[in-house]
Amino acid sequence: MARGSRRVGSVAFLLALALRLLNVRFAAIAPEDELYHWKRMEFSARHFPQVLERDPDRGVSGAFCPWPPLYDLTAGGIARLFGMKSVMFIPPVFGAIAVGLAAMWVTANFGLLSGSAAAVALAASPFIVTQSWVGEIDHHYLEWPLVFGIMIARQWRRAALAMVAAIFVQSALIIACGLSLLLFWLNGERKASAAFFASAAVVALYRLTRAPDYPNTAWFLGWPHVALLVAAGVALLIRPRFLGLACGGLIALAAPLAQGLSFFGGDRWLSTVDEFQPMWRSTPDDLISQVVGLSAGAILAWVGGLLCVDRLQPVRRPTEVGPHTEARQSIFLFAIVFLILTITSRRFWSISIPLLAIAGAIAAAWFANRRVRVMAAAAVALIPAIQLGMWMRYPNHPIKRDQVAWIEAAEFLRPLPPGRVLTQWAMGHTFDVTGKHAVIVDGFGSMPDPVVFERATAALVAGNERTMAHFCDELHVRYVAFSDPEFGLEHAQKILALPDLNMQSTWYWRAYHGNVSTPRFRLIYRSDPGFMRAAIVIWEYAGHA
Repeated sequence: MARGSRRVGSVAFLLALALRLLNVRFAAIAPEDELYHWKRMEFSARHFPQVLERDPDRGVSGAFCPWPPLYDLTAGGIARLFGMKSVMFIPPVFGAIAVGLAAMWVTANFGLLSGSAAAVALAASPFIVTQSWVGEIDHHYLEWPLVFGIMIARQWRRAALAMVAAIFVQSALIIACGLSLLLFWLNGERKASAAFFASAAVVALYRLTRAPDYPNTAWFLGWPHVALLVAAGVALLIRPRFLGLACGGLIALAAPLAQGLSFFGGDRWLSTVDEFQPMWRSTPDDLISQVVGLSAGAILAWVGGLLCVDRLQPVRRPTEVGPHTEARQSIFLFAIVFLILTITSRRFWSISIPLLAIAGAIAAAWFANRRVRVMAAAAVALIPAIQLGMWMRYPNHPIKRDQVAWIEAAEFLRPLPPGRVLTQWAMGHTFDVTGKHAVIVDGFGSMPDPVVFERATAALVAGNERTMAHFCDELHVRYVAFSDPEFGLEHAQKILALPDLNMQSTWYWRAYHGNVSTPRFRLIYRSDPGFMRAAIVIWEYAGHA
């Protein structure tokens, strides 16, 4: 079996790598989070082992990055050895390695049928492929392998290592640590408390070495996460178990979690971000694509969960692939929970789709009838592969048409004198990294400083030149860059919770359409008319500080 699992893992790696290189001819760094990852990686490549944390080019006078340091530091080290272009190939290589290891583990523990189905699904699912192909350097492609590591870790040292790696790449993955806690607690695994205490100690050491003004909120890896990890350790350590859970809950309540809980809904800024929308708000075509992407695993995970779980205690059932009851409990629980989270927020599909592929492949091999087993495994494997073939007929370019307008506007601004740019948050990374100008807000939205973010958003709805000039003085702005006001003002209205807004009465609307004449602001750029509603206009504020 060991030799067979290695073969499946090797084939899965090669297939996954080949599919992730399909975009090499049109690969590019998208002007969104990928662009800021590039900036941080480049900084670490030049100053290794440092990481760009407090960036002077963000906010009114500098702002911290809410991303933990591990991913960008590691990629920066690779770039230091092989050049910055090498980071373009980190996602396909690391993504293919993750597929190979997962396929090998499934084969070794659940048999050849499950391993082969999981290998094809993980290697070929278009959602997983496009998130880890050349140039897609956002950290999302690492989320499912990190969650997978937490999911299968049963020994406390491995669990601690998996949890630390996960939260030092994406602090929101503490959700997976919580699911691991649930399984350890239900199965009475008291020794697992050491994993949470050890993880808390590492995060505490990290937090103690941060700058004095490092934010103490749930968006930034620090004391809130230490409190949650300590609470988890206490919940496992104290007996009786329900007393331990109560004590852990009291510790968790001491952590400032309000902002972190808004990750699941209720945050006005996140409500304007596409990836945080529930599945039912997708367009019909996108909804069909997402449902197909969840594949047969979305059904089989529930079947496997019902067969495997009896009050979440080990169940002895004779099967052809061995008991492995605890592993099944973990796999089906994680897959089902992340499926539910994905339905409420598309942000989680990068985790749920791979986990459902694994859960579906394992559940397929559990049917007694051979024909049913083969059909279920084929559904898990072939649906994603067919969907990828359909996607590749018309592959999406990583840079959208409206983003081309952002890039051209930023390139125009690059040689101009220094000065902060006030723009919509979505374009912030483009003007910062490509345009080489400091920005007030960017793709991190309200995370670094909700007060500054709200003030910058309020500037977009200013009714006259005097009010806009006041914002520019207050925020030390020299350039104001606008895109389509219907898009920008609609988002501003949601973020500010304004019950009613007359868009045409704003300075933003009039300035975009060229209906203002003012000595304080000078129009210096307008995108090519061919961009139509995606065009950008840039005004220079003459009274800048």
